[in-house]
Amino acid sequence: MENASKALLMAGGMLLVMLIIGLLIFAWGRFSDFYNQNDELAEIEDLSKFNLQFTNFEKRNVYGYELISLANKIADYNMRYSNVNGSQNDEKYTPITMTVNLKGKAEAFNFGTINDGIRNYKTKENSFFAQYNTKNMVQSTTRNDITNIITEVTGVENFYRDASTTSKLAKSINELILTKEQIEYNKEHKHMTENESKNSAVDNYKNIVKSDVDITYDQMVYNLTHEGNILKYYEYIQFKKGIFECIDITDNDYDKASGRIKLIQFEFTGTIE
Repeated sequence: MENASKALLMAGGMLLVMLIIGLLIFAWGRFSDFYNQNDELAEIEDLSKFNLQFTNFEKRNVYGYELISLANKIADYNMRYSNVNGSQNDEKYTPITMTVNLKGKAEAFNFGTINDGIRNYKTKENSFFAQYNTKNMVQSTTRNDITNIITEVTGVENFYRDASTTSKLAKSINELILTKEQIEYNKEHKHMTENESKNSAVDNYKNIVKSDVDITYDQMVYNLTHEGNILKYYEYIQFKKGIFECIDITDNDYDKASGRIKLIQFEFTGTIE
C-alpha cells in the first residue's frame, strides 16, 4: 500500500513537472512571437523612414540645390550599403538610381541673364549641361553626372580661393567679358577706347579676386572661361535655382526583395526662381 502511494506521488510529481515545462514552452513561444512581431514592426518602421527620404519629393516641386543634396546622399548610400562591386559594406542592398531629364531646356542654365555675346565663349568643353540637353543626367553606381559636376565646381571655387569670390565673379560676368556692343557703347557714350574698356574690366576683376598681380584682358578671359570657368559656375548657380518635378513613384521603382526604393526620377520644368 505504501509503495502504491509513493508510486502515485512520483507519477503526480512527474505530471506536474511536465505541465510546468509545457507552460514554460508555451510562454516562451508567446514571448518569442511577441518579440518577433515587434522586430517586424521595427523593420517596417525603419523601411518606411528610409523610403520617406525619397518619397517626400513626390508630387511637389523641387529646387536644383535639393537634387544636389540628394545626389550626394545617393552616392554615399550606393558606396556604403549597396551590392555594387567595390562598395564598402556588408548589407548588399540594390543601389539607387536618380535621373534628371532637362527636356531640351539646358539653355536656361547656360545663359540666363548673361549677354548674348557670351555665347561666343560657350562650347561643349566649358558647359556643364549642354551635353544633357537631349538625354538624362544620371546619378548611379555607373554614372555620377551630378556629383562629378559638384567636384568640378569645387575646383573652380578653389581656383579663386573661396565660394564668395567665385559667386561675385559669376554675377559680374557681363562686366568682365565684354561684347562688341558694350565696347561700342562705351566709345560712344563714355568716350572710352577699346583698351580703356578692357583695362576697366581687368581692374574690376582684380578688385573682386583681391589681387595686385598684373594680368592682361585676354588672360583674364582665359581664366574665366577655362581653368577657373565662371561660365560653368554660373550654370551651376542657375541649376540650383531651377524648379524640378518628381515623376510619380510606382511599384516598379522599389526593390522587390528589400522593399527599398531603387529609382527616383525628376524633370526640369523650365523655370528658374
